[in-house]
Amino acid sequence: MDINEMVKSAINSQATGHIATALGTDAQTASKAVSTALPTIIGGLVKQASSPSGASNLYGALDKVDSGMLNDLGSALSGGKLQSVIESGTKLLPTVFGSNYSAVFGSLGKLSGLGSGKIGPLLGMLVPIVMGVLAKIKNTSGLDLAGFSQLLIDQKKHLAGLDSGLADQSGLGNLSGAVQPAMTSAGKSLSKVAEASRPVASAGRMSISAWLIPLLALAAAALALYLFVFTRDGEVVPAKYPASDTAPTAGPSGPGKAPGQVFK
Repeated sequence: MDINEMVKSAINSQATGHIATALGTDAQTASKAVSTALPTIIGGLVKQASSPSGASNLYGALDKVDSGMLNDLGSALSGGKLQSVIESGTKLLPTVFGSNYSAVFGSLGKLSGLGSGKIGPLLGMLVPIVMGVLAKIKNTSGLDLAGFSQLLIDQKKHLAGLDSGLADQSGLGNLSGAVQPAMTSAGKSLSKVAEASRPVASAGRMSISAWLIPLLALAAAALALYLFVFTRDGEVVPAKYPASDTAPTAGPSGPGKAPGQVFK
């Protein structure tokens, strides 16, 4: 969804004529100024939507916007209604651009051909239209705060042709530049965690070696003792019984006596 194109479609030739009259210029210059200013306004909205507080302020501001003006922009931008629209739009400039919104005036004045003195009234007329389009989308689509924020952030892909100076001043330049440092910082943090885990792993291996080697040595000693006591030249040595009254004795074999027979 391209908000810039939606707003441009809403500003018909009659509305452009009223904007030109209000600015004291011709329709062609007014049309160029509108085409230059709209991406700048949307860029400011994208920047504000990148923070929770900015997105919340914008979302709340939509409840105060009269989206019904889109049904008859020609009437809203003429006669006694025009001044009311400009005043409401001027009040919204800090919400759209932040506290340094006046920095946009100079660059936009040069690019549009109007001069910085007429940018205030131009933005005053256009901001309510942009906000009206957003309010209409919110109401018809039932967007919550998260959905609204994502809608604005997604507009960045439609603003690739925005002048670099205006992008910086509206905040888009800073927004795009903030992505890579954040990823780099996260990568450094992960590297530190990996480095910290290496001594722990090494210590674990050293700890295992500390008890495993003596245990193996003890087992080897026990095996050697067993072989020494119970075997001799590979043969099993018979166990010797201590002398006692009940110990079995074997006499010499006699005629008719089997070897190993007990004598009394």
